[in-house]
Amino acid sequence: MADGTRIGKRSAQGDGLPQSGRPDDGALSRVRPTGDASNTRITAQEALGQAGYPLEPVAIEPVVRRAFPLVDPRTPVEPRRKRRSYVTHAILVGLAIVALASIALTKSFALRTALPLALTVGAVGVLWRSRAASRASAPELAAVLPNDVLPPAPTRALVLTSSALTLERTRGERISLPIALPIADRFGVTLLSNRRRDRLVAALTSDTGTLLFATSIEAEGRRAMNHLFARSTVIGGDDYALDAAGLDGSSVHLEPEDFSALITALGDRDKGCFERIVLTDQHGTPLILDGGDLYVRDKHFDLSRPLEWRSILFQEPFGTAVTLYQGTWIRQGTAEIVLVSLLTPTFFEGSSPDVERAGIPELDVMALRDQRLLQATATDPPPVDQRVAMDGLFVIPLRAVLDQAPRASSQPVRAGHP
Repeated sequence: MADGTRIGKRSAQGDGLPQSGRPDDGALSRVRPTGDASNTRITAQEALGQAGYPLEPVAIEPVVRRAFPLVDPRTPVEPRRKRRSYVTHAILVGLAIVALASIALTKSFALRTALPLALTVGAVGVLWRSRAASRASAPELAAVLPNDVLPPAPTRALVLTSSALTLERTRGERISLPIALPIADRFGVTLLSNRRRDRLVAALTSDTGTLLFATSIEAEGRRAMNHLFARSTVIGGDDYALDAAGLDGSSVHLEPEDFSALITALGDRDKGCFERIVLTDQHGTPLILDGGDLYVRDKHFDLSRPLEWRSILFQEPFGTAVTLYQGTWIRQGTAEIVLVSLLTPTFFEGSSPDVERAGIPELDVMALRDQRLLQATATDPPPVDQRVAMDGLFVIPLRAVLDQAPRASSQPVRAGHP
């Protein structure tokens, strides 16, 4: 495809990659094209060197191995038990009220004594039956599950070591298709959220791929996560990233406390990771946003100096169909590129005037900013040699950084292509 965000079957299955570097559950299928890895590596390093990117690895202090257990957000078994507990408590409270009323209103000594005793025996029977039903329902739930209850998934965990973030079983047994995303060198962490701000996703990017992990936040715990929401970019509710699903379809989902702890641990490893995005283009050449510098192929854009940029929208025929693309045109001096990706569901949601609000003013203002950055001008297709493919998931985070850069001129921006 023209955007270069898809890979062939060999790459998706991990053929041609070392065993420790194959994609696994929770990793997106964005791995460099197969072939001679050494040649690709040399070409990438040469391109970065020509662009002036510092190639020395970041000095990172070793950390103790830490495991962050994953949970399955689709397993509502606990609410069913709570409903049964509520019914039992209601019956017991009712029996207690009847017993007290009989003591207060009945004049007969025999009735005042016998009726409370009978009600007490009945309450004990109800409590015993409820506990017996709870014990008996465990194997029944394992054998036949209703539609609203899913079987518990095998326990998994994200394990942080001094060299990688690995998805594995908590008992040390590796999952099939293991993923170990190296973080010994430079890596980036991009936070994403939905418009309701009840879902938070982290995209960990490195030279070898991208790993997504997510968490769900209840309304009462939302303000406690404001420091993470403030760093996040709003994406559409139908965007695949919100599922944070692995190759086996299982969600890479953490409890909010573990999610926050893992983000903090990654930030302690490299404080600049939140201002960095590490991607590759359609040719496997690095595409890196590192703070105030953007490196694309052999070009370097200094975001502290004036530049020109704008959002564009164009279409091209693909067989009998027409493919819609979104692009980010950037020019600084003689360097000019167009970062291109397929349109995502976020674009169509952002075009709607009805914006779902989180109810927190500062977060709603940021959502409106992200909606503004989605707006694009329809143009003719840019020249092919200027196009650089990038994942559409990172379009808005990149534009948010460009939006803070000084403009080259107050005059309307004119692209170099027709």
